[in-house]
Amino acid sequence: MSKNKMFTYVATGLALVYIIGLSVCFTGASLAVSQEFDNAEDKLSAYSSERYFTEAEEGESVGDLLRLSQQIANRFPYYAVAYDKDGNIVAQTGTYISFVELGEKRLYCYLDEYLTDEMKRDIAKLQKQAKKTYVKVSDFEFNLDGEKVIPVKLRLELGYGEGNLTLVFSDKEANYRLDEEKYVAAYITVYDIDESHYNRKKFNELREEVLSDERKKEAMRNIENSGGGGVSSYEYFYYDCTYRYGDEYFAIVEAGGFRPVIAVLDSDYFQMFLLEFTLGFVILAIAILILSNKLYNKNKQLENARIAFTSAAAHELKTPLAVISNLSECIIENILPEKNEQYMNAIYAETVRMNKLVNTLLEYNRITTAEKIEKELCDLSAVAEKELKKYLSLFEEKGIGVTEAFEKAEANCNIGLISLVVDNFLSNALKYTPENGEIKVKVKNENGKIKLSVFNSGSHIAPDHGKHIWEEFYRIDSVRNSSEKSSGMGLAICRKILELHGWKYGYTSTNKGVDFYFSVC
Repeated sequence: MSKNKMFTYVATGLALVYIIGLSVCFTGASLAVSQEFDNAEDKLSAYSSERYFTEAEEGESVGDLLRLSQQIANRFPYYAVAYDKDGNIVAQTGTYISFVELGEKRLYCYLDEYLTDEMKRDIAKLQKQAKKTYVKVSDFEFNLDGEKVIPVKLRLELGYGEGNLTLVFSDKEANYRLDEEKYVAAYITVYDIDESHYNRKKFNELREEVLSDERKKEAMRNIENSGGGGVSSYEYFYYDCTYRYGDEYFAIVEAGGFRPVIAVLDSDYFQMFLLEFTLGFVILAIAILILSNKLYNKNKQLENARIAFTSAAAHELKTPLAVISNLSECIIENILPEKNEQYMNAIYAETVRMNKLVNTLLEYNRITTAEKIEKELCDLSAVAEKELKKYLSLFEEKGIGVTEAFEKAEANCNIGLISLVVDNFLSNALKYTPENGEIKVKVKNENGKIKLSVFNSGSHIAPDHGKHIWEEFYRIDSVRNSSEKSSGMGLAICRKILELHGWKYGYTSTNKGVDFYFSVC
């Protein structure tokens, strides 16, 4: 499979995961928004049950009731109106300024009838900056017509120089002004003022329903019959009831609702879930892409190595098989009868060589496919000394001097495999050390840091060849001027064994010779 195809599959999978994650985020946010709406409806219902009864004692003014209801439902489109017994509107929800004169009652100034479209847009912008349903009033000039507050000039601010807005409603001179010594802090409650907001359509629908003639007739009947009722669903509720204030009776009609999909998408819940999920997803996606790339490259390297290994193995076996085939033909055809014995010896030699190569390949395959090896505590000096004894006579034949320096060095290892590594180091040293050369075998233990090394004199490995000597079938015979043949698998087997142990390995090459080593980690 090509890299592009692999990344296409990975990207498709990640896209599906992201889509599923988005649906989970949306579902979670939808439940949260729905719960919030239900909570608001429950509070309004409880408030209605407490206040909106014909036999209830005299309580807050009908305007106070609607303002409190508006605050309860401020997160969703909501509209309420109060009628007197003659069908006149005496109070309704909307945008208003509230402030308290010290020692006196709270005053309200409804702004809906005074706000122009341009003012609404400016307030909506400031409200978005505040991210609240109310904005602080820093200065307010007004007149009074009985109990009605008529605005003249208004200044709004977010605080700390973050934003402010001044609105002028009239050229008349104001008789009253907010005085910090006389009034407690004032606020403007902004209610569905943004004409471009997605909730505006729902708000208008609720407003039209509440103010409709049909609902008004029902409200009038409720005043006469002291009744009321309502309906509710997942995204909508409607209530109407009577309310007594002193000796007067009023009919209150209210409705609330929201547009589920848009409300969820615009909710803080969804945006929070989406932000957290997207951040986690991006981190996960980057990790998966990096891991996929590494796995692909590793698999590609393994595939290339397998192909190279197969080709090299076939090449190694091709030569002895060709020799055996040619010499066998000479014997069968009796071309030179007097050389038949020589041919047979050559065939035997090639057979032995091929058998040794096959055994080496089998050993290499066994080691490379091993996932776990058995280990036991052993003394590496004892292992090195045992392997060295096998070669002493061979070293003596070439006049090679041997120096050994063994310190007690215990480590957990597979004795058989580590013995094979030491054997390969010594075998290479024998091949590439010239006559009357020198070999040094050392095992050092410096405060638990164990290192085994085999040095042979006279040979040298060029830097261009050094990085390949641990690869399969790589030979450096021409570089180290040896006439002996090698399968090129010895150091590759050593590499696999040492990697299975998790030990470091390498070599140093100088003009004096080469020192192969491994260190216990």
